[in-house]
Amino acid sequence: FYYWFHRCSHEVHIIWAGHQTHHSSEEYNLTTALRQSVLQHQWSLFFNIPMAIFGIPPSHWVVHRQLNLLYQFWIHTETIKSLGILEYVLNTPSHHRVHHGCNRYCLDKNYAGVLIIWDRMFGTFQPEQEEVVYGLTHAINTFDPIVIQLGHLGYVLRTFKETQGIGNKLSVLFKGPGWSPGKPRLGLMEDLPDVSRETHIWSCFSKGLIWRRCLLPTFVPELLHKAPMKKFDPPMAGWVQLYLMVHLNLTTAMLHVYIGASTNLSILSHVMSTCFLVFCLVCFGTIANGDLVRGRRLEIARCLMTLVVLQGQWMSPVMTKAMSFTFFLSGYLWWTYGSGKIEKED
Repeated sequence: FYYWFHRCSHEVHIIWAGHQTHHSSEEYNLTTALRQSVLQHQWSLFFNIPMAIFGIPPSHWVVHRQLNLLYQFWIHTETIKSLGILEYVLNTPSHHRVHHGCNRYCLDKNYAGVLIIWDRMFGTFQPEQEEVVYGLTHAINTFDPIVIQLGHLGYVLRTFKETQGIGNKLSVLFKGPGWSPGKPRLGLMEDLPDVSRETHIWSCFSKGLIWRRCLLPTFVPELLHKAPMKKFDPPMAGWVQLYLMVHLNLTTAMLHVYIGASTNLSILSHVMSTCFLVFCLVCFGTIANGDLVRGRRLEIARCLMTLVVLQGQWMSPVMTKAMSFTFFLSGYLWWTYGSGKIEKED
């Protein structure tokens, strides 16, 4: 059931709108496993209900699900190259690298969770060949969590609205991400260009190819083992990197303390804290994108909001005072010195 759910997450456009968040990382390490979508889990309901109908005990399902998640976490790595004979049976780091690959030979392959035998049975197995390149064909080019999570869903809904005919509209939702009127269910592989490092991003945007992962240029031998597109990595001053590192850790610490106290809080408090956390991540993403002008305004607002949140007496007095001083100082520095610093760097 997991195999088919995962396969549908790639081959059904409306489900891919959620799952693409996991594949949007241009890096491949253990943090990629934690890059999850807020839109995906509700679709698993349609695959879990049949298991209940077939009489699988809930306790068995829970144990299997947790073991499956734990196992898949550890295969998100480039450190382990091969597991020898186990490659024939298990889904290994090598197999899962292919699944996350942008290369043409990697597309729509290796859906299994633990046992790779399912891909061998259903014709979707692909061993690792040349160097794997990670990411999406549509370069998201942002660290904004809202865009990363919901941006492709917006694209699907716009395409649905603009497409003529009820049949075509339904196909936009339930056929593959590469489908368009007159094309096969999953689209045509030849529609995807082989491009060089310099022209890849422009070609994808100019031709509207924002629905598939990127390709490795097979016609240029000297590029066979090089990434065909430049990773999104805006230049960032040292003080900005230090600031983000400190405040991301502070926010994480606040989250852990909040979770410990959450059993005594109301539903409204949970909703407000979730909105506050998302706002914090949007602020960090804006700064990481290199937009310090907008980021400065957001950070001043975030520091003020944090000072208000800290008055809720859900942290120890000492920690509350330390946090309050830190965020007051941060907001003051952004207000007083941030503008001049930004103008100087611009």
